[in-house]
Amino acid sequence: MLSLFPPPQPPSLPDFSTILITGPYHQSAPVHLALSSNTINPTGSTVIFAPSKETLKEGLQQLNDCWLTAHSGQGAITEITSKATVL
Repeated sequence: MLSLFPPPQPPSLPDFSTILITGPYHQSAPVHLALSSNTINPTGSTVIFAPSKETLKEGLQQLNDCWLTAHSGQGAITEITSKATVL
């Protein structure tokens, strides 16, 4: 299920092949979308376009997303994350 939020039962997005999302979402929203997309399609990859990689990184650190903190060191999550590119 594609989502901008962490599991277990986040609101889901409709099917798409490409998507551009703008708005006042939390800093980890693009990461959760990339993770959910790469989980559903393990042979695919995702690209996150950010105005500034540094600003995205700082925002993620300030947000301190509990789900990302708890799961980011797990092998399966690391593999999924490796298929996402931030530009």
